[in-house]
Amino acid sequence: MTSYNYTNGYSLLSYLEYPIILVQEYILIFFVLKYLSRINMWSFLYAMIYFALSSCLLLGIVPKVILTLLAVGSAEYCKFFHCFETFFM
Repeated sequence: MTSYNYTNGYSLLSYLEYPIILVQEYILIFFVLKYLSRINMWSFLYAMIYFALSSCLLLGIVPKVILTLLAVGSAEYCKFFHCFETFFM
């Protein structure tokens, strides 16, 4: 969502919470992997692929319509599972 908000030119204060939480999660994931001795070449490779794809979305290399579809798709996905959870719980 951060990439979507940034590429659409929304005010930084309206979405600043997302990048801060993401940085906290990345640090937490790093410490967990380090504690479990799971940091190896594969985890480094996956992290590089993730950051490369994220950078492509953020810098506009990937068309904005794909980013919009991803944002709308994730919102619909959350709505679907919220209804599913409400119905069956």
